Order: sequence, then C-alpha cells, then structure tokens
Amino acid sequence: MDKQTGGKTRKRIEWLDAIKLIACVSVFNGHFFNTFVRQCGVSTGFSWKLTWIMRNALSIFFYGTFWISAFCMISGYFAWKKEIRDVRSLVRAVLARYLRFVIPILGINLCVWAVDRLFGMQAVPFAQKYENTWLSVFYVQPVTLKTAVVSAFAMTQECNGPYWMLRSLFAGTCLIYVMDYIRWKVERGTPRAALRACMYAAAVVGVLAGTACNDYVFYAAVCPLGLLLEPLLEDGRVRRVMEKIPAVLWWLVIPSVIFMVAKGRAAVFHRIPGPLALRRLFTAVHFNAFGSLLIILAVSSLSWLKRQMERPAVRKASVFSFPVYLIHWPVVCAFSIRLFESLWAGSTGTVTGTLRYFLVYGATAALIAVLCVLYLRSFDKAGAVVTAALMRWYDRLSAGEKSA
Repeated sequence: MDKQTGGKTRKRIEWLDAIKLIACVSVFNGHFFNTFVRQCGVSTGFSWKLTWIMRNALSIFFYGTFWISAFCMISGYFAWKKEIRDVRSLVRAVLARYLRFVIPILGINLCVWAVDRLFGMQAVPFAQKYENTWLSVFYVQPVTLKTAVVSAFAMTQECNGPYWMLRSLFAGTCLIYVMDYIRWKVERGTPRAALRACMYAAAVVGVLAGTACNDYVFYAAVCPLGLLLEPLLEDGRVRRVMEKIPAVLWWLVIPSVIFMVAKGRAAVFHRIPGPLALRRLFTAVHFNAFGSLLIILAVSSLSWLKRQMERPAVRKASVFSFPVYLIHWPVVCAFSIRLFESLWAGSTGTVTGTLRYFLVYGATAALIAVLCVLYLRSFDKAGAVVTAALMRWYDRLSAGEKSA
C-alpha cells in the first residue's frame, strides 16, 4: 500500500509484512505444540528428540510471546504513518481502527458460538485426559450468544484465547495516533494542547489496560517502540552507518537471539554479575521487545533475506497474517483435538504419536488457510465496507458541525 505524503509516495515495506506473517504462524505453532506436546503431563507419544529440537534449535518458531512484540512493533510503525493533524482526524482514526477490529471479530465470535453449540469445544476433556493445565482454562463454560457479542465489542478473550493481545494492540495504536497529533501540535507551537492530549492518551491507555495487568500494559507500550523503526529504516544517515556493519555480524544476530530464546531469554543475563537493579532490566518481556527489534534490523540489513521475503508468493501469503492469528485457536480446540483423538482411536498401533502430530498439524494448517481466504472475502470485506460507510457519516457530521 502506498502512502502519499507531501508530494512524495511512501511504499509499504513488504518484508515487514512477511515478518508479521512469520509472527502469527509462530503463535499458531506455539499454541499447537503446547496443546499436544509441551504442556501435557501425560505423553501423547511424540518423539522426545523432536521435542528437544522444537524447544531449543527451533524454539523461536514456537515462542508466540516473542513474536507478539514484533507484531505490535511493526503495527505501531505502520500506524505512525497516519499523519494526524487535528482532533477530528484523531477521533476518525481511533474510530476506524476500533471498527476494523470489532466487526471481523464479531463475525468470528458468532462462528465460534455456532461451532460450540453444534459440536462443542474439546479443550477441557483433552486437558483432563493428558493433564494439560495450560489448556484447561480455555472454553470451560459454553460460549453464549451474549458472550460472543460482548466479547467482540470489548475485545476480550472469552471466545478466543489469543484475543487478549488485541486490546493492547488497539490501546498502543491509539497512543501512537495521539503522539502523532502531539507532534503536529508541538511543531505548530501549542505545547499546552499537546500536554492535554498526552494526559488524555494516558487515561485511554489506563482504561483499556483494564486490570492493569503487566502484559496488557507492556504490549500496549511496545507499539510506540515501532516509532524507532522510522529513523532506523528510512533515515539515510542511519542506513549508511548500518551498511558499514559487516553482513556476517547481522547473520550472527539471528542465531544469537534464537539461542537466548532457547535458553530462557533473561536467564542468560541474570548470570551476569552486577547490581540487581541492572539485571532486572533484562526480564523476558524486555528481551522479547528488543530481541524482536534486533531481528527486524538484521533482516533490513541483509539484502538476500529481504529479497526472499519480497517474493510474489510471500507477498500474497502475507495477507493471511492477522487472519491466522484470529482464526487458529478455535480451529485447534474444535477440530484438531477431535482429529488427534480419532486418529489414535482408529489406529492399530501403526500411527505413532509423532506421525499423528504432523498429520493433524497439516490438516489444521490447510483448514486455517481455507478459512483465512473465506475470512478475507467475508468478514474482512464487511468490516471495510461498514467502516467506510460509518466514516463517511462521521465526515458529514463533523463537516456540518464545523460549518455551523
């Protein structure tokens, strides 16, 4: 998507969209692995060697909370391009963002309610059978129609566990819109209005953070961290300095981050002698944020890797990033668990736990891909149409008030 700014056209950075796709697929991988292997107290027969590989060498592709930081950061970077110049534009941007979240989520929640009513979610029975305490907290109560509707408008996780991040993402994006407005006001020489806007932004983030849970607040704050990407990716002087860094060092950044993810992230730093206050800076969530930033900078400096991420096939697949995040969890709980159990019951010892895992993973991934296509052609389009209509109504209303 191109953006017109002051007579210049800014092209959307496509390899960042590819990173968002990797992030959402990694969240799916982590949830699938937690459901059938990592969090199970009773073995499902999965190979212990592959378990070790997935928890160590490939751990970064199964560690969803790491990639949520990258997703929030990139989303914040794109949100910074809105160019909010007045209160009307600010309110318009916030409303449009809210509607683009809520309308598709409402459609998915209604589908989850229908599936739960017709077939039932299998999370709790499977969790009890395999002693998976992590899974046991999902779909404990049947999904009601009221829950589906209220959860969509409040952006809560009763119908879909991963939705916990959406409220933080929305709050962080709104904060960026307000920061953009503040930047414009300060440039126009009205710091008092900027101060008021900053206070309002703090209030909004505080309300949307809900229970003031650290995770909610932290990931809302990660979105503005994406503002750092603007000078790092677009400033010519910064890019020239980064280009002087040998490519081999950038190639070492990626495995280094993977190593620290595999070894418990912050635990590596906690062994470093020094003041406790200093070591507390290197908590797991902080590493997730700055480790994600390092990965993004490494990719930006490796031309070969960027070219792979900008291939036509990758560009087409990148539109699936957010739908994968929205859709995958109900599919795992309603379809994957049932298929996993049916393969075990119908086999005569020929289907091993490892083969069963990969068969179910392939079937789940294929179903999610199909559902993503349907989502983009239905709920996503409906969200775009309704949002555009309501924004036109808002424009007419605000124009009428201005003329009056």
